[in-house]
Amino acid sequence: RTETKMRRFSGEAGEGRGPRRMAAALTSKAVNTLVRERLLAVVKEVRTATGWKVLVVDQHAVRVISSACKMGEIIEEGVTLVEKLEIERQPDRAVEALYLMAPTEANIDRLLMDFPEPSKAKYAHAHVYFTTHLPNNLLSKLKHNAFLVSRVRTMRELHLQFLASERLAYTLDLPDALHNLFSSSGGGGGGAQEDIVTGLLTVCVTLCERPVIRAKKGSKALETARKLSLALDHFEQQSGAGGNPWFKPNRESPSTLLIVDRSDDPLSPLLHEYTYQAMVNDVIPLQGERYTYQAASGAGSQRQEKTVFLNEADPLWVKLRHLHIADAINTVLSDFDRFTKENKAAHMAKGGEVDIKQMSDAIRSLPQYTELLGKYSMHIELTRKCMRLHEEMKLEEVATLEQNMAVGQDPQGKATKKDEVIAPLVKLLSEGGVAESDRVRLVMVFIITQEGVTESDIDQLVQAARFTDEDAVVQSLANLRLIGVQYKSAPEKPTGMLSSTLNKFPFIKGSAELVSGLVQMPGKRAPEQFDYDLSRYRPPLQFVMQEALNGKLDGGAYESVVGKGGSGGGSVTRAEAKKPSAKAGWAAGKPARDSPAKPDRRDERAGPRLLVFCQGGVCFSELRAGYELSDRSNRDVVVGSTEFLNPSRYVASIGALHADSPVPKQDAPEQRSDNEPPP
Repeated sequence: RTETKMRRFSGEAGEGRGPRRMAAALTSKAVNTLVRERLLAVVKEVRTATGWKVLVVDQHAVRVISSACKMGEIIEEGVTLVEKLEIERQPDRAVEALYLMAPTEANIDRLLMDFPEPSKAKYAHAHVYFTTHLPNNLLSKLKHNAFLVSRVRTMRELHLQFLASERLAYTLDLPDALHNLFSSSGGGGGGAQEDIVTGLLTVCVTLCERPVIRAKKGSKALETARKLSLALDHFEQQSGAGGNPWFKPNRESPSTLLIVDRSDDPLSPLLHEYTYQAMVNDVIPLQGERYTYQAASGAGSQRQEKTVFLNEADPLWVKLRHLHIADAINTVLSDFDRFTKENKAAHMAKGGEVDIKQMSDAIRSLPQYTELLGKYSMHIELTRKCMRLHEEMKLEEVATLEQNMAVGQDPQGKATKKDEVIAPLVKLLSEGGVAESDRVRLVMVFIITQEGVTESDIDQLVQAARFTDEDAVVQSLANLRLIGVQYKSAPEKPTGMLSSTLNKFPFIKGSAELVSGLVQMPGKRAPEQFDYDLSRYRPPLQFVMQEALNGKLDGGAYESVVGKGGSGGGSVTRAEAKKPSAKAGWAAGKPARDSPAKPDRRDERAGPRLLVFCQGGVCFSELRAGYELSDRSNRDVVVGSTEFLNPSRYVASIGALHADSPVPKQDAPEQRSDNEPPP
């Protein structure tokens, strides 16, 4: 009886809906919407005698909640108090507690301590929800506490071991993965792979997907793919012969999960990217999504410190984030001008003549007006700050050299070789005004992109740069070999994604015409040249995703892993062969605009999802590429990773690859403004 009771979590929140109906609904919703709905469903389904409950969460659960919904939404569902599992709490034996936590041994011990015996119980009853699978050894530990078993009303696995921070993007919140996978002391990354498999399993379950998994042959990603396939098989076997009543993926036309390694393309996270989201995360000091700045305070020149959150709760951020910074500035100024002309409250604030009805309408719109005015002001200030830093940090000169090295051509189309690059690079490194972090990035870009690099070349650049801690920088440069970078006197072809796409995709030479020829759709006009000289480079993952969408991913390079629950086989599945081709967003020059004003066509998608996962971190240019492809192909392209990488974090992580411990994560995502952690 105890065993049966403790295993009573094979169901799921919302399981009363028909399985087929649920599967259809899942395929048409954003990732963060699915997580939000599941969390709210859990809180709603926990019914107590009084109608009220206490929510007890561990640190991971706090981050899962805050990535997808507001704490206020949780509280509205009868939650009187939110408490942290990790701290000492006052008992309240008159209420029932809803626990949301990861199934770790430390958390299980804390749960047991909350119910040691009747006279010392903290709560009347417990409803326990785990973010992922509860291991048998921990289940056994729980069931040996008879008193706890008698007080547990609900125990289930939610499969939410990831942070759904964007509509089509998520992280597994594993900032140490790059170090654990590729460091000289990481032991081959076995532990990191297990964490990745656990997280990806919960992603597949939440999205109701049993995908065909693709990964590059001979890579760490293929090891992960095989382990994930086995984990998915095991998950379905545990459900019994009848299958899980709420997990009904589309087996006739399954999605594709493409797993890649950061070592496949070590270059892209180093380059300065000029779209708004990427640039902000590069040059502006943030704490996760939190941005603190000095805002105007009423009349006069007084200013006060204000903190905002750059996430999808801000529609302006969603509209601007994938625009080139020049387009973002023009867009926000144009929208602000239209807003001030059309808004009644703005008209009244300027002293315009209004009648009683207009004044009444204006007063009613004042809260929305004040909120929007604050958002416009913040984004105008932030875009201007980006451009000011761009000038102060000499980023135009830095980015021009980066682009020339990365694409192998200057803006006029003239090929650039190593010997032609060194002189201007030495000059820029030796001049003042370039931040040390940017100098490190320039040298790394040189090593990765140039053929025939010698140690003498590197010594010359290091001496010119005059680094504060030269030994540490030299160690960082040596660590590049741990993520697959090799430089020798004889020219060598790159490896990873670059090697599999170099001959097929001449993007590395920066030709807009050649790129557009690859992804041109019938009946569409040829795109023009790229609009910005500092945005000529395109990350290789864009082209790999394009091939996967078109069902043309090279079967000789990328192996298909199809488990017992999957369908199809070989290098390309039947479902992939039917997928419509699509023109990539970057082929048209300007980045595709991600505007909330566009109609959401997710309920009429042209095919199954493409899920892309990058072990070791994904950069913001790759996230943007996923959105562009999704928009152009009318398919959901969901990009996930162990973390979202900004360049400084990436460089610091490379610098620690030789060490026993990874670099500490300083910019972890913070709570939303109304999601402050409980005291």
